[in-house]
Amino acid sequence: MATKVVVLLNGPPGSGKDMLADELARRKYAHHHRFKETLYAATRDHYSVTEARWAEMIERKNKETPQPELGGITPRAAMIHVSEDIMKPQHGDDVFAAATKERLVDGNINVISDCGFDVEAATMMADPTVNVLLIRLSRKGCTFANDSRDYVHPQTIPQIDLANNGTPIELVTTAMGWIESWMGTWTS
Repeated sequence: MATKVVVLLNGPPGSGKDMLADELARRKYAHHHRFKETLYAATRDHYSVTEARWAEMIERKNKETPQPELGGITPRAAMIHVSEDIMKPQHGDDVFAAATKERLVDGNINVISDCGFDVEAATMMADPTVNVLLIRLSRKGCTFANDSRDYVHPQTIPQIDLANNGTPIELVTTAMGWIESWMGTWTS
């Protein structure tokens, strides 16, 4: 019997994933998790960068700027290198999803705001103690250009496509309605 509820958010940078997850958490509706938390820590360790300096580097305005501490590459390129050349070869393609799964909270909604690979969704689905819903977000002008992630399309997860072209409140309200409707299909 499933005891954990997971909502995976998938969409290009700027589509509203973190805003939606943060707002759901602020309302005490859900816990916000990120697959990239493990990647951030591994990248900081690999390049010996402090947490404070890393936080500056990964701000949206700096993510595409080469950094001397990273050997002259961008923070995005550093994360892709650590993910694809170090973490996944050593620990498997599901390393980030497996680490996130350990942080899930029983009895509440867990929103993961950075799903971008089918293996992440598959790792969550493979656990019989987890019910999973995928919400793909789109937004005018937002693409996956310069990103290693893309839209995911797992075959066996309930999926919803939402366009985020209105206000943040409209997105949150619409998402909450879909989540509650989905939960009603297996809790009643």
